[in-house]
Amino acid sequence: MRSRALRRLLAIVPVLAAGRGGGDATCDASSGACRNEGGEAGSCCPSGSWPALQPPEDYKPRGMDEFLEDLPVYVAGQPGPKAVVVLPEIFGFAGRLKGICDTLADEGYFVVMIDSFRGDSVVGKANPLEWIAKTPFDTVVGPDLKRVFSYLETQGASSVGALGFCWGAWAFCKASAAGFPFKAGAGAHPRIALEAAAFGGDEAALARGVAMPVLLLPAGNDGPAVKPGGQVAGLLAAAGGSSHEYPGMARGWVTRGDLRDAAVKRDAEDAMRRILAHFKAHL
Repeated sequence: MRSRALRRLLAIVPVLAAGRGGGDATCDASSGACRNEGGEAGSCCPSGSWPALQPPEDYKPRGMDEFLEDLPVYVAGQPGPKAVVVLPEIFGFAGRLKGICDTLADEGYFVVMIDSFRGDSVVGKANPLEWIAKTPFDTVVGPDLKRVFSYLETQGASSVGALGFCWGAWAFCKASAAGFPFKAGAGAHPRIALEAAAFGGDEAALARGVAMPVLLLPAGNDGPAVKPGGQVAGLLAAAGGSSHEYPGMARGWVTRGDLRDAAVKRDAEDAMRRILAHFKAHL
């Protein structure tokens, strides 16, 4: 059983979801999820039924909040050979992130979302970049991912992808460049520029070190480097990556955008389709 293996390896303590995260308010008017007779999401489900497109205030997550030692995680799906590690934004587990995890689980992936900020968020911080810099890769994020990969190994996962939002795209690029065996990555509204802005590194050098196909899904107000034809997008393309821009969207639309806006809902659905197709092709 998953819980027995996790206790044996790491020490699980249930964690309450209340009070975690923060960030922008979100809502949508999409329909409830459809199920087949066995209770699983069927392949006939329309995209509007994805948990990823349910308003968080009305949606009951199907996974579990747990700890891997001191690392808060959300775990969804059944253990198996294919897994996805989700690296969230700097707002904690806010918005539709758990619904996105459950959507991946419905597609057959074992999903672990991590919170390297340990319940804190950027909300209310006077200097966001200074706050982000207090969670560096070498001493925090990297060790967190080592813990996660050890756990996934006990669960039989041999093909692991990474899904990152904003900060999370920077984190999985760092991980790939550091030798973590991710098979593929997808990043919506990616802030790979944090390598320079928060940590004083070289964004292009980081992109050159990534050793997996990365799908970038930048918003209109993301920097030109991650858009089609940009420097980072071009460097990632050398490893099999690609970039698709959503010029009418603003950062955060996939996880926190108001889905009552038809354009936001359309592009959030399209982004999820592309993410799922990317993982299907590479995991």
